[in-house]
Amino acid sequence: MGGFITFLTLNGVISLTVIYLLQRYMFGEHLRDLNLKQGKWWQDVLTIIVIVIITLGVLPFLTDPLTILLPPQDTSDLENLVIGLAENLWYAVLFIGPVLFLSVGFEEVTRVFFLNRAWKAWSSMVDQWINVVISALVFAFAHWYQGPAGILTAGIYGLVMAIYYRFFGRLFPMVVAHYLHNAIQFVFVIIMIRNGTIQY
Repeated sequence: MGGFITFLTLNGVISLTVIYLLQRYMFGEHLRDLNLKQGKWWQDVLTIIVIVIITLGVLPFLTDPLTILLPPQDTSDLENLVIGLAENLWYAVLFIGPVLFLSVGFEEVTRVFFLNRAWKAWSSMVDQWINVVISALVFAFAHWYQGPAGILTAGIYGLVMAIYYRFFGRLFPMVVAHYLHNAIQFVFVIIMIRNGTIQY
């Protein structure tokens, strides 16, 4: 468990550092330049709430019927992770807190960095939408280890986030909404395991 948390932390820190260095010294821009539009704090908060409702409340109605048709996935690694977190609350707090936030921050900054650079190179409307789809596919296949169902749900999630960025251009709500999307699920399952509602 400790090794996995260390790996995620180092992966997030190194990846974010590389993106920062590229953005700052190769392209001469700041990380704040990844925001395509200005925003107000209340708009960002509202956006976070809407994205979490869509991804936790609406998307499962679309993806769950499709995932039943796909081959079953091996969830033993995820189950072992959640069981380990449920057994050790210190690891749970560490994982669900800074480690998970850093991990989803890396994913969203990478998505936004890719889209931002691609749109500057290919700025036509068609090219922008092609890059939205490409970013969703990359995110989907980055979840290859979750099997076909994981690829499908990650791809749809990635598409939602890329479309959001295309229209609203704000990074912070994407990071926080992605974090809450994952953290709420982990907390819910950990509570159910500790209460004996779920048996592994």
